[in-house]
Amino acid sequence: MKKRQRLRYGILMLFFALFPITLNYYSPYLSVMGPSEGIVNGSLIVFAGLFIGSLFFGRFWCGWLCPAGAAQEACAVVQPKKLSPKWLKYLKYVIYIAWISLIILMFISAGGIIKTDFLYMTDHGISVAQPANYIIYYGVLFIMCILPLIFGKHAACYMICWMAPTMIIGQTIAKWLKLPRLRIKTSAETCVDCKKCDRECPRSLPVSDYVKKGEITDVECSKCFVCVDNCPTKSLSIKFGGR
Repeated sequence: MKKRQRLRYGILMLFFALFPITLNYYSPYLSVMGPSEGIVNGSLIVFAGLFIGSLFFGRFWCGWLCPAGAAQEACAVVQPKKLSPKWLKYLKYVIYIAWISLIILMFISAGGIIKTDFLYMTDHGISVAQPANYIIYYGVLFIMCILPLIFGKHAACYMICWMAPTMIIGQTIAKWLKLPRLRIKTSAETCVDCKKCDRECPRSLPVSDYVKKGEITDVECSKCFVCVDNCPTKSLSIKFGGR
């Protein structure tokens, strides 16, 4: 395994180990409950941070830092098939629209933003602080694992992740504004079309098709750089900049 990928897996495992502490900061439930009281809570602040980060780094969070992503990387060892059917990836947008609409409605019903409380409904900053919280924790893990085991690699990310559209919107805006951003450039001249990048991609992307276009532009790319590290002819490279 390449050194960079060992580092990536190590970081993912660290964030997975911290999941009992950080769960509430990714919670779609708390991000709705807070606004119902006019409170900007930890999860909303984290989601705002993910949006800002995506303007420059795309979905780097998904490939390197997401604890749910770490669980699905492990599931891919058991079930390595690609996502099927592909239309499942559009379900997350339905969830996202409903979620954002509910947050807005809750703030309106509460009379707007009243205060900020990063630790809202989180005991001493720890998400799983009580025995009952483990029911929620293991319930989340079950969902994040059962979907990829049934539908293929990273199915939960494709199907139900409420954070993914936030970052997709961010990286789309960055492209429109031509902001400097993290990208994977390709070289069709040196590519031998071995398809190893397609086989190795954790997100089931047709990387070899993008090699012919000069850059991987798929919004589902998590910037894990597995394709870069596994290309035998070095036809993929990491760049940071605008255009």
